[in-house]
Amino acid sequence: MLPLAALTLTTVLVMVAFAVDLGRLRAERRDLQADADAIALDAVQKIAGLNAVDALPVAIAEANASAARNDFPATLTANEVQVGRWTPGSGTDDGTFQVQTAATDRPDAVRVDLTSSIPMFFDLQADNRSVTREAVAVARAQTIGQLGSVFGGIQAYDPTAGCAARASADAQMTFQNQIYTEYLGINVAGGVGAAADTGTVSCEVTGPADGLQFDALSYQGLAFGDLSLGDLAAQMGFGTVEELTQANVTARDVLTAGAAAMQASGDTADVQAGTILASVASETDSSGSFDFGDTVSAGSGGAAACGTPSDPQPCAADARINALQLLQMTAMAIDGNNLVTVDMPVSLPFVPGGVISPRIAVIEKPQIDARWKYAGEQGPRNAQVKVAVNVPLTGIVFDLADLGIPGVAGTQNLNGNIPLVIEVARADSLYDRIACGPGGVDGSVVDMLVETGAISIGFGAVTDAALQQAGDVGLTASPMVSGSIGVTLPGIPPLVPPTGISINLGAATTVAQRQTYEAGVGYAGGYDANANLLGATDSHAFTSPYETPLHRFDGGLSGTSITSDAFSAISWNAVSAGTLAALNARGVGQSAVNNLIDRALQPVIDELGSEVVDQLLTALGITVAGADGKILNVRCQVPALANQG
Repeated sequence: MLPLAALTLTTVLVMVAFAVDLGRLRAERRDLQADADAIALDAVQKIAGLNAVDALPVAIAEANASAARNDFPATLTANEVQVGRWTPGSGTDDGTFQVQTAATDRPDAVRVDLTSSIPMFFDLQADNRSVTREAVAVARAQTIGQLGSVFGGIQAYDPTAGCAARASADAQMTFQNQIYTEYLGINVAGGVGAAADTGTVSCEVTGPADGLQFDALSYQGLAFGDLSLGDLAAQMGFGTVEELTQANVTARDVLTAGAAAMQASGDTADVQAGTILASVASETDSSGSFDFGDTVSAGSGGAAACGTPSDPQPCAADARINALQLLQMTAMAIDGNNLVTVDMPVSLPFVPGGVISPRIAVIEKPQIDARWKYAGEQGPRNAQVKVAVNVPLTGIVFDLADLGIPGVAGTQNLNGNIPLVIEVARADSLYDRIACGPGGVDGSVVDMLVETGAISIGFGAVTDAALQQAGDVGLTASPMVSGSIGVTLPGIPPLVPPTGISINLGAATTVAQRQTYEAGVGYAGGYDANANLLGATDSHAFTSPYETPLHRFDGGLSGTSITSDAFSAISWNAVSAGTLAALNARGVGQSAVNNLIDRALQPVIDELGSEVVDQLLTALGITVAGADGKILNVRCQVPALANQG
C-alpha cells in the first residue's frame, strides 16, 4: 500500500498544483475584466462633444480616477487608454474599434487595456504569469417616441386660421369629445367647461352643448402640458412604472394622478394642462378599470425589459407624455383590448344633410416605445384604422336623355346613400439619426423616418364583426340608390306601340367594390400583402425641446382622387335581363343603364375624395396612409459595453 499511496499522492499534488495556478489565473482574468469594464464605462461618459485631441487626456484622467476607485494599482497612460469610434458588428461578426487622434475626429468610444502579473506557486517554467484584459465602452444617444394615427391627430388651435380650417377642427373636437364622454363615463348632464378664449375671431370654435365641453383651446392646453411616466407612477403610489403596468387601475385615478403631477411641476403650461385634466377626472366614472400596461407596454420589449447594466430601472419611467396623450391612452385602454368601435352622429358641414354616423374600428392603439432606442433601431408602428359610414345622397338627378334612346327625355330625382368603407393600413418608423448637441439634450436632433402603408376604399355595407377583424373587411353588396325610374319608350308606328318599362336602380347600383392604393397606384391583394407596400417615405427632424404636438407624416396619396378611381372600376350589371328586355330589343340595354348611372353619380363620387373622405379622416384625427409621430424624450451619452448596448 505504501508504494501505491506514494504514487497516488504525487499525482494528486501535481493536479492540485495545476488547479491552484489555473484557478488563480481565472480569478485574476475575471477581476481584471471587471476593472477594465468599469474604467471604460466611466471614461466614455466624459468625452461627450470633444474632439479626439481633447478627449484623450480627459479619458486618461477619468480612467485613472476610476482605477483608484476600483483599487487598480497601476497608473494608466495612452498605452492603456485610447479613444475612437465603435462600429457594431452584424450577426456573428464582432464589431470594430477604430482609434482616432485628429482634431477633426469625434470619438464615441473608449478602449481600455489592463495588464497585471500574478505569481505562480507550482509553475516550473515561470515564476510569474501576465494577464491582459480589454474593454470597449461606447456612449450613444437614445430616444423614446410615439407613432399613431387616431385620437392623436388633433391640430393645435390657430387663431389666425380661416373659417374653413375651423370647420374641420370643430368636427374633430366634436368627435373626440363624444369619444371621451362615452369611454370615460363622463356625466353628460354635468359636463366639463371649456377653456376661456382670449382671442377675437369671427368664427368661434366651441365644443358640443353637453358632455365633454372642450373647445380647441382646451385641447391645445392639454397638448402642451406633459409629465413623465415615472412621475405618474409615483403619484399613484407605485415604486416603478413596471408596477403601474402590472396593476389594475381606474381611469379616474390615472387622470387625477396625472393632473396632480403636472400641477406640481410649476411650469405654466403644465399647470394649465393639469387644471383641464383635473376637470375631466372629476367627471370621469370611477368604476371603469383597466390595465395601464396595455398602453405602455406596446412596441418592442416590455416596460421592465430595458435599461443598461448601469441603469437597471425601467426606461419607460423617463418617457414624457402630454396630457392629451394620457387622456387618449386612458379612453382607449378602458375598452379592455386593442379595439375601439364607436357609432355616433357627427355633424360635418361638408356632408349633405349635415350629420353622419361613422363607425370606427381601431385595431391597434397608438404605439409608444417601452424602452430606449438607439439610432438605427425600429421605432413604434401606428394603428390600423377602419371607418365605415353612409354618406347621404340628396337630390340625385337622373337625366333620361343619358340613356341615348331617341325620343326619351326628362329628369327624375332620387335619394340614396353611398356606403363607404375606408381602411388605413400601418406605418413603420425608424430612428435614422439621434444626435446630441454640445450641451447634451439641449440642441439634440432625432430624425424619424416613417414608411407609410396603403389605403383601401370600398363601396358596400359592412357588419361590425367584419369591421373589427384585423384583415380586409368583408363588404356586402349594398344599393347606392333606392327606387326605380319609369321610362316610356316611343313606339314605331304602326308596328310597335309605346312601351313603358321600369329600371330598378336599387338592383342596378347594388355593389361590393374595394380598391386598394399604394402611392396612388391601385392594385389587388389582401391586407397582409398591402401592409408591406409603402404609400410614402417621409423623414422629419425633431429638435429639442420636444414639446410640440404630434407631427403629421404625409401618406402617398396626395392629389389622387381615390374615390373616383375606385368608382370607375364599378360595373353596374346587377339588373336582370328580364327588366331590360324592352331596352335590349331596341339595341341598347345594360350599357344605356350604366351610362345613366355613371353620369348621375360621377359628380357626387368626384366630391367624395376631397369633400368627404379627406375631411372625415381629418375630423377623426386620421392621416390617409400616413401617421402622426412625436419624440417623447432623449438622453445622451448612455454608456454601454460594446456589443452589449
